[in-house]
Amino acid sequence: MFHTPTVNVIAASGMLSTHPPTPIRRVEDGRVLSPTCTRQRIESRRVKKQMMERVRRARISDKIAQLHGLALSMVGVDAEASVRTEKVEMLGFCHEVLSSLHSLLVERPDMMERLKACHRGGSVTSAVCRNITCDSPTTSRSGCRESGVYVP
Repeated sequence: MFHTPTVNVIAASGMLSTHPPTPIRRVEDGRVLSPTCTRQRIESRRVKKQMMERVRRARISDKIAQLHGLALSMVGVDAEASVRTEKVEMLGFCHEVLSSLHSLLVERPDMMERLKACHRGGSVTSAVCRNITCDSPTTSRSGCRESGVYVP
């Protein structure tokens, strides 16, 4: 056995300690991880978080672009002919279109009811609107078109 020299160290509390300074070791699964290994894990975790954030931002950008394309098609503008705009401008345009649509729906309560019937039950998909049949409770009151779409 070898002897380690005793070093006087002042602890954080201000007390004098005679214990030699020991590096902080992390033990995982019975193995002692070196500081280098721990740094690599921290760096790896940081890189993974950055990649996840990039993917999240890309998904948000895609959804904004899809929403903008839908709003353009609702007002009859070709989405391909549209000039590339900033996200804020895209969202502003979508807000204008949805606000106009809201005022139209307020003027036409029958259309509002059709829209509500499409989205009952918490499912907000176009497939729900397409699959409303004459047998469903929301359509049995007033009737259906041949396509199966609810008509009040």
